[in-house]
Amino acid sequence: MWFFSLLGTTPVIITLCLAIAFGLELKRGLVLINIVAWTAFTITLLKVGVDYPRPIDVDPNVKTEVFAFNENDLSEKMPANFFESFSAEILETTRTDQIVQYGFPSGHVAIQTALWLSFLLLFKKRWILKWGIGIIILTAISRIYLGQHFLGDVLGGLVIGFALPLLLLFLVKKSRYLDLQTHDTTSLLFFWMPWLVMPFAAYITYWQMASVLGLNMAVIFIVQRRNFPVFHVITWKRVLAALLVVLFFLAAHYFNKLVDITNSSVLDFMLITVLNFIVVLGILSLNRRLFLIKYRLAF
Repeated sequence: MWFFSLLGTTPVIITLCLAIAFGLELKRGLVLINIVAWTAFTITLLKVGVDYPRPIDVDPNVKTEVFAFNENDLSEKMPANFFESFSAEILETTRTDQIVQYGFPSGHVAIQTALWLSFLLLFKKRWILKWGIGIIILTAISRIYLGQHFLGDVLGGLVIGFALPLLLLFLVKKSRYLDLQTHDTTSLLFFWMPWLVMPFAAYITYWQMASVLGLNMAVIFIVQRRNFPVFHVITWKRVLAALLVVLFFLAAHYFNKLVDITNSSVLDFMLITVLNFIVVLGILSLNRRLFLIKYRLAF
């Protein structure tokens, strides 16, 4: 169960999305990355806003190796019915203790649902449907089994992970991005959307959207100059190209998360965007010099 939950963690999701985008097809993969990023961002806002407890926060009998054990036994004060909300006493106790839980909704389930649903709708392969259903179900079971989420948290994550990608894919379809061979500002408008987060950077978690925005800006810069790159037909070269992007992007990503560059959140947002822009642009340039990608229709 720990393994199935591990599949929904940030480094695994980033690695998979980048591998799809830079090892399979960048045009559709870039949409996938943005949908997953917006899902993660939305989940973060909901977790902080709702601030519901996890099972570990109300029952000391639930064991976990990740969070500190809770000493308050609130299990007898839990809702008796599925649609009944937490009592004011439970919420007051769990929101003022030292354990930050943010139980609702399940981020693992929402992100896995958004990832595999978007992957299926973008690439339309039968095997994606089978793998996606299996991983989503196993992720949901593992989050409940490990005491990280209630059933309601998992169902909430499932709904968000299903609804948000459909909305975002509708916007992408309206832009005709997937249909056009050459692109202008209108067809690439979807990838400018993370800029909407910047004015609110002082109040919300912004580093993931700034990282994706830097990636978007680098790809837009290249596309408007050369068009989308084509990856090599030789498998090991495609794998190497994707591996280089994954390693450099993950390094920049976690540097962004852990380091406060300035005292201004808005300025940090812009600097993170610039840093990721330089990293992605540089690694694509390196891949081109290593003859791993080319900017034409085929090798």
